[in-house]
Amino acid sequence: MNDFSLDHQFSESAAAVADATIRIIASRGLDAVSVREVAKESGFAAGSVQYHAPNKEILLAHAFIRSIQRQTARVGGVQVPDDAFEAWVVRLSELLPLGGERQEDATIWVTYGSAAATREWIADLYGQVIRDFQKAVLGVLGDMEQAERKARLITALVNGLTIDNVGAAEPEADRVVGDLREGLRLILGV
Repeated sequence: MNDFSLDHQFSESAAAVADATIRIIASRGLDAVSVREVAKESGFAAGSVQYHAPNKEILLAHAFIRSIQRQTARVGGVQVPDDAFEAWVVRLSELLPLGGERQEDATIWVTYGSAAATREWIADLYGQVIRDFQKAVLGVLGDMEQAERKARLITALVNGLTIDNVGAAEPEADRVVGDLREGLRLILGV
């Protein structure tokens, strides 16, 4: 078994291989991933794909890690309003399936969340990401009453909205963000 790190540094070509793997998983599922399919999707030779990921497990792990890194970059890079509550909404919206890269990453999240039930190495990575997310939420909540419980509920809200809407059409983005906003109001008591 490999020891995968969420801090894995991707070269430009390794990122392109991981992104191609993400597109395959998002459109056809984990079982569709192979060196040959990733080579076709990425435009690289099969040998180049194998250089970056010598086996399917590494291809799948790198896709998940890359997807998490993309999400983290979006959340950290989005322009947020001065209003603290709306800043929550804007940042967490970046994790929801609202088209484009967000749709791909949300599909990866749901796919790997499900796969974590039967694949221990995915469960380890997935659990690490959940713990890191809740820790970050706790950091923002600070000493708010019942902060740990609220962090778990915010995680459940984002996960539930992702699962419920991963197949939704883009025009429903306003509804999904509205549901996020209302759920956060209930959890945070604002």
